[in-house]
Amino acid sequence: MGNFIFVASDYEDVSALAIANARLRDHTWALYKRTPNRLSITSGDRICIYLAGSKKYARAFLAHARVKSINDSNYRSSWTNNDYFWSDLPTKIIELEEIVFFSLPKPITPLITSLSFIPKSTAWGSALMGGCRKITDDDFTLITTEG
Repeated sequence: MGNFIFVASDYEDVSALAIANARLRDHTWALYKRTPNRLSITSGDRICIYLAGSKKYARAFLAHARVKSINDSNYRSSWTNNDYFWSDLPTKIIELEEIVFFSLPKPITPLITSLSFIPKSTAWGSALMGGCRKITDDDFTLITTEG
């Protein structure tokens, strides 16, 4: 079982929060042809949802979930007809289950020095670029523990 962070980013005037909420409402997450780690994700993996960008609740974790299934995207699929089809045609559609939202989005700032995938520099944001980041069990536990 692996652990990953899926990153939602602001797109034009739409916030990462709105994009992530739309995807989670439908229990799906799109991955694109250049998304790192897209071929490493398997059923049963655990996912944290991170909100990048500069709009409301940016730089915070919104929820966590488990991967139910991974499907190759059919370019004629219903995904392409939805309101949250923002930037490109996806190559994989991840179906999610066991979605748990934090009571409030959990800011990353207090966790930065404890997360193993964050470089020990001031440029920590680069560690979350690309849309999908593999993380350790300890990092997953740190992120998903409330309080």
